[in-house]
Amino acid sequence: MDEYSFTPDVLPEEFAEATGVLVKVGTSKIWSPEDNAKYADRIQPALLRYLLENFPQGKWNGRMTAVLTLAKKA
Repeated sequence: MDEYSFTPDVLPEEFAEATGVLVKVGTSKIWSPEDNAKYADRIQPALLRYLLENFPQGKWNGRMTAVLTLAKKA
């Protein structure tokens, strides 16, 4: 197992798109189908707006950690 720490260097639009997908997966599990249909398409634009309003050039500079493992079937 290896652990890699990094600060992503992505455009705010790319970050909002990628994060929006993850948030939609979560909300699909907890929101009603009606709420999901009504609000899911608002997630990505809201994330982008938040980034642009709160971070220089809309770029979040937080550290991320990826844990990578490789398994082999015995």
